[in-house]
Amino acid sequence: MDNKLIFAAIIAIVVALVMIFVLFVGDPSELSSISSFVLMDSADTQTGDIDECEERLLKVERELCYMEFAEKNGDLTLCEKIEYDTTKARCIVGVTKDPQDCLRFKDYDFQQICLAKLTNNPDICKQFTDEWNNRNCYTDVAEENNRPELCEKIINASEVSYCYWGVAKENNRPELCEKIKSQYDKNNCYFHIAMDYSRPELCNKIKDSETGDVCYAVISEDSSRPELCEKITDMGIKDSCYSDIARNSNRPELCEKITDSDSRDYCYSNISEDSSRPELCEKITDPYDRDRCYSDIATSSNKPELCEKITDSDRRDYCYSNISEDSSRPELCEKITDMEIKDSCYSDIARNSNRPELCEKITDSDHRDYCYSNISEDSSRPELCEKITDSYDKDHCYSDIARNSNRPELCEKLTDSYDKGSCYSTIARDSNKLELCEKITHTEKKDSCYSDIANDSNKPELCEKITEESAKNYCYSKIAKSSNRPELCEKIKSQHDKNNCYFGIALDYLRSELCEKITYTEKKDSCYQMIEEQLEHENFEESIDSEKPIESYGILDLDYSDSALENNEPELCGKIVNALDRAWCYSDIALEYDRPELCEEITDELEKDWCYSDIALEYDRPELCEEITDELEKDWCYSDVAEKFENM
Repeated sequence: MDNKLIFAAIIAIVVALVMIFVLFVGDPSELSSISSFVLMDSADTQTGDIDECEERLLKVERELCYMEFAEKNGDLTLCEKIEYDTTKARCIVGVTKDPQDCLRFKDYDFQQICLAKLTNNPDICKQFTDEWNNRNCYTDVAEENNRPELCEKIINASEVSYCYWGVAKENNRPELCEKIKSQYDKNNCYFHIAMDYSRPELCNKIKDSETGDVCYAVISEDSSRPELCEKITDMGIKDSCYSDIARNSNRPELCEKITDSDSRDYCYSNISEDSSRPELCEKITDPYDRDRCYSDIATSSNKPELCEKITDSDRRDYCYSNISEDSSRPELCEKITDMEIKDSCYSDIARNSNRPELCEKITDSDHRDYCYSNISEDSSRPELCEKITDSYDKDHCYSDIARNSNRPELCEKLTDSYDKGSCYSTIARDSNKLELCEKITHTEKKDSCYSDIANDSNKPELCEKITEESAKNYCYSKIAKSSNRPELCEKIKSQHDKNNCYFGIALDYLRSELCEKITYTEKKDSCYQMIEEQLEHENFEESIDSEKPIESYGILDLDYSDSALENNEPELCGKIVNALDRAWCYSDIALEYDRPELCEEITDELEKDWCYSDIALEYDRPELCEEITDELEKDWCYSDVAEKFENM
């Protein structure tokens, strides 16, 4: 990171701290001169239009942004976007400069300071004996009316410098910076006036060399004056100064003034790529960066002849490959020396342009098979599967096309009996064609085919077609459980599987009478006990639907929760049986739609506190932290919101 960015980061941190002050201590009109100055400067650095304000995440930032744009453009409509009354009043006064608008401030002290400022009447300030209002009143009048002599009337001597600073900046009067006692603040006074009014001669008055260098750098870049870069003492900042002007104004000759070789190469590289000037790549000393320069321009401007200038063979090959794929020019693949990259080049073009004849140019057999397979599946052309040499890949090719295009006749082309059975079984199930199961020779897959169709169509008679006993038992058991038909359990030959069938239906539908049909005593007792535990849940008996298995209530809760969140319908949360899931439902909607009132629907105090905390942090609403009952959680809430400001 260059020094200019470091300095900008410092300014940003100061601005963030001021934002926190605004939010937690008072409103913008209560800021001291120094705070107002920094905030004004941060707004001045923003370019563009009012859309920038809409992009600000924090409300306090958005409203200050509206105020700055309103004052700059004399647009009162922007003030109406501000919700906070005091900030809105300050905005309107800033636009109209009408003393009558001072009455918009509800606070008497604000009204008086506003009147003093707009009527140029410092006598009004005499009524303020407290340091805070005394300082703000005289400073505002002095800044607005270019009257630095009023700064001496401030009762707190330590605040006088800030007053001079504000007047100096607002009125382009750098001579007032000399009245500031702190050298640090004096340096910043000269710095900001130099920035705001493009006065590079003031940079020389800054005693801190780094700040002075940044001063020259920013002005030189903003005004495209490279001669100012020469005044910079730090070589890193000087190099950055030349580099930025060179790139922004498309002046590559300035790159030569850069002392650091890496920075100089970077300068040439940026300009060459921005302006598609490959001749500048030759000025780059590092071979890797020079190759990258040629490669980027060749690819972006579709100039394969530039690839030849690349010294590294792999990078050169990739250069040809990228251009050939982007422009569908397979003849460029021939220029590639690495066989793997060349094969990939032909394969990608073949697939993207649906040209299977290019697959034949691929030397690696696996890669060639993969090429044919991709095109055949993409375009549903089974004849291309025949060109695949590997038997497994060929079967996979036929199977995918058969399934995706519902063409069971292609399953017959598969050589492996298991895969062929899977092919027929999938199509049979998708199309509910029982006759396709008959074509399967693999016993296990045939049984699976009958079982899947039996379950999908709820036809237990099809289970009889299954030859393997355990598979047949599973078929009956699955249909019995899914359709609440315990009579089907009797068709199961294995007593163990039969017991499990009755057990599953009994628990799913809370049918305790079925427990009696279980022959294994321990399992029977477990059946009765588990149903009894389920029925002990409060009001559970009233919520039971005998047509739904008990597991569906968890699914139903999830359905209510998802629908409530998607449609902003918190009343659905009340239908959720599980208390914790119900709390999360209210909390999720509250957070998604900024509806803190829903937190009150949550009975668990900790969950309720978290609900308020999450909304406060997400929507920069620190006032919600006050709703939190746990003092530690409340402190964390305020701390998290404040930290968010610092990290913006």
